[in-house]
Amino acid sequence: MANHERNKNILLELIKLPDNSRCADCGAPDPDWASDTLGVFVCLNCSGIHRSLSCRVKSIKLDYWDDKMVEVLSPCLSFQMIDPIRYSFFRCVFFIKFMKSNGNAKNELCTRKLFHHTTIGPRKVTVVLKEQWIRAKYERMEFTGETKYPPLSYTTGFYEGMLWKKGKENTQFLKRKFVLSEREFTLTYYNKENESKGPKALISIKDINATFQPEKIGHPNGLQITYQDDDHTRNLYVYHESPQVGLLNHPKPK
Repeated sequence: MANHERNKNILLELIKLPDNSRCADCGAPDPDWASDTLGVFVCLNCSGIHRSLSCRVKSIKLDYWDDKMVEVLSPCLSFQMIDPIRYSFFRCVFFIKFMKSNGNAKNELCTRKLFHHTTIGPRKVTVVLKEQWIRAKYERMEFTGETKYPPLSYTTGFYEGMLWKKGKENTQFLKRKFVLSEREFTLTYYNKENESKGPKALISIKDINATFQPEKIGHPNGLQITYQDDDHTRNLYVYHESPQVGLLNHPKPK
């Protein structure tokens, strides 16, 4: 019991540090959960997604934390500032086993290599966006800066695939081919699978506003793509069974 209270107090001190005072993934203030698998502090909402990744996530205040779990979340220098005596007790283990895991600061440095923002922000976002953001960071390791072979298809600057698109005259969804090109900076879609008839629309990404609309479209991965066509505003309502594919067709203006 003494160790439990001691370790809980250590964690409560650690989340007071600036690097740990917000959720490592969404930026929500005062995270009260932590993953000793990844060494990060997260909020309640993000903790549920971490469990789906088979990560061990526990409540800082309610669950039991043994010494090894606390070590994963404790950077040496910050720990030294909190309590020099405890630091002396743990320092050998820190340097040998856990220097690679030091709270949210380490997580931020890894992600910052390719992303100038490290969280999706505490604003309200869809579950699919938050889940895929977390999976991209920890499961697919997309922001480590390392070249993957074979490369992930959506990191090559060109992606094409089929989406379910809502018909203009009725509510029926039909499969349509979409092509996203970084070089051309365009999103193209075809009404028929026969490409010889040419695209139905060639849309500049700078003119696109894409928002997740699961309730309006009736699918958790539903996406509304709005763009200007001459003097008219057009809307495309699409979805894909895979949330990851849906995100690939969520183009972001430069």
